[in-house]
Amino acid sequence: MEFGAQEFFNRLKDGMSKGDQVVYEELNSVVNRSVRNLVRSRVRFSDVDEVIQEIQCSVWVHMSFFLESSENNAPAQRNAWLIKIANSRINDFLNKNYKNECLPLEDVGSLGGGPAPGPTPPTPVDEEEQANFERCCRIVSYICSLDMAPDRILACLYNALLIPAMARGNARKKGAPEAIVRRFSGRPLSEFRDFLWKELRFLFRLPMPEDVLAPLDRKLAADAGNKPFRLTTREITLVSSRARKSLQKKCDEIMGGTLDE
Repeated sequence: MEFGAQEFFNRLKDGMSKGDQVVYEELNSVVNRSVRNLVRSRVRFSDVDEVIQEIQCSVWVHMSFFLESSENNAPAQRNAWLIKIANSRINDFLNKNYKNECLPLEDVGSLGGGPAPGPTPPTPVDEEEQANFERCCRIVSYICSLDMAPDRILACLYNALLIPAMARGNARKKGAPEAIVRRFSGRPLSEFRDFLWKELRFLFRLPMPEDVLAPLDRKLAADAGNKPFRLTTREITLVSSRARKSLQKKCDEIMGGTLDE
């Protein structure tokens, strides 16, 4: 089934509203088929599956906005939305992993001839982006160090930081607790953590410090990471509000400004 088809759009909208886990498997399968040839034409064959997984993660993060904004779009417009995300994730991967490396032709999965495509030249990071990146890292570290259970820390980071940073409308201010419950309820906390980490890395072109989640990882040690995520939408909303208030009290120390800047 084509990603942009009205039938598949209706399936996504209905399945996600009901919390149907099968629809996520279907979405991953359709995205895989839709972008695989594009990915194979841009990266080494050995990297194809990793890049596709990153594309799938980004598609899910943006899915609520997609369903809200694409109701009246044509199939071609919906397909273009997917390709835009795919190209963005491919470029991120190239810039991070290939740098200025020139790929030999045999390492590229392209079916056509011609020279192997090189990575997109990185755009210099300006002072504002650098400052925002550093503030984000401090916020993540602070939330991870709060005296809360790991499931609450994960929900807070996702709902109060990641979703608002990547969404529009109400989700930018309130997050999307319903979407978090639909996606992660019953899944191991370690899986939630890994998904969160991948999306945090996409917020900025600068590499996220590997130890930024260290306080959270310590709480997930031993068997804690195997416990299923069970928070309700109300609990996610409450824990996000409390963490935001805590951040606001320490805004000068942690961020050098208010949360609303």
